[in-house]
Amino acid sequence: MSFRKCLTVNNLSFNLVLFSVVKFLLFSVLFCSCVTAKRGIYFNNLQPTTEKIDKIYDSTFQKIQIGDRLSIIMNTKDLTQNEILNPLGLTRNNSTASGISGYQVQKDGTIELPIIGKLKVVNQTTDEISALIKNKLIVDYKEPYVYVNLIGRVIVLGSNSPGPVSLFNERLTILEAIALSGDVKFSSRKDRVWLIREQNGERKSVLLDLTSPEIFQSPYFYLKTNDLVYIEPSRFLSFIEGNAPSRNLFLSAVSIVALIIALIK
Repeated sequence: MSFRKCLTVNNLSFNLVLFSVVKFLLFSVLFCSCVTAKRGIYFNNLQPTTEKIDKIYDSTFQKIQIGDRLSIIMNTKDLTQNEILNPLGLTRNNSTASGISGYQVQKDGTIELPIIGKLKVVNQTTDEISALIKNKLIVDYKEPYVYVNLIGRVIVLGSNSPGPVSLFNERLTILEAIALSGDVKFSSRKDRVWLIREQNGERKSVLLDLTSPEIFQSPYFYLKTNDLVYIEPSRFLSFIEGNAPSRNLFLSAVSIVALIIALIK
């Protein structure tokens, strides 16, 4: 075979390779666009509607569990006693989920308060605990004021800023937690979000779809302290994400092919 004919065959082969690479890249872009449009939208097929949420709201009040931490503020008209009742120095404006602030529920389900002593709080709501403390204080104090709040955190993984999200009330939704952690990554799947919850000595794992309006009716829409939220990554979108090793390897291979074609020509 002559040199010219051999060169023609080689050029034809490289042209076929180049055509295949371009074809693959075009297919990837089109496929990615379709996948992103479908999976990148919250609440697909959501229609204008009005619904009552009283029942959903009632079910969000958490029962206090062992290991939970409570912010408790007790005030009376006797100002000299208020510092004794609140040795932690908490107020409604400075209670926090960080550090060691608050009263932690012990293994026997109790907390220990100044003057009152040990108090059984496990499996009760914050409103029930507040009423219980108030009933004990009213024996010695006139018109006592009691404020009880659950403080804790949930963990969000797979978001733009993964990590703990503070829980200062009992109505933190999964959407709020994700928003506070920087929203989902471009390469994450809104239709495959795992929620892992430990409660009453059991660990539950449920799969949630944030692209469906049914998420609002889910018993897991409102988070509980120590919940773990994990947003699954899309394998294909992870491939084309900025620092993905597989993407960098692919681009390197394309660059080498392009360099060889340029040298032969």
